[in-house]
Amino acid sequence: INKDDDFNSAEKILIKNIGINSKNIKAFEELGHLYFREKNYEEDIQTFSHIVKLIEAGDGIKERFKNNKKIAEIYFNLALVNNEIKKFNEALININKALKIEPNNPKYLDISIEISIINKDKIFAISLYDKLKEVNPENNKLAEFKEQIDSL
Repeated sequence: INKDDDFNSAEKILIKNIGINSKNIKAFEELGHLYFREKNYEEDIQTFSHIVKLIEAGDGIKERFKNNKKIAEIYFNLALVNNEIKKFNEALININKALKIEPNNPKYLDISIEISIINKDKIFAISLYDKLKEVNPENNKLAEFKEQIDSL
């Protein structure tokens, strides 16, 4: 069994699960992660965007996920894939949505700083850096971030 076979069988199983329950957020999420690992970024964006639509559509789903870390995680995943394909504005929009739900999440602050540096947004990068320093003072990347921000 090679890697492609593993991917294809995993994808088939997840799509079959989604066929049985079209609101199976866990299956969509696994599918999104699978697409990301395979660098199938367009499919990944569509999959995670669909999760957002499912949650926003309701049917009891939105209530279960309202102000939930899961929604923040979905936005974080969208930011990661947009960052990967160099759609930095989209990445920033999504990571900001994640930060609205979890403003002190070091993982979200970290990628926000990276994107801000890429966008050469020094003021925003400094505010994010200060926040990260406050919530995670032992972060190994702080010195590197400070250097990059200072050079903007």
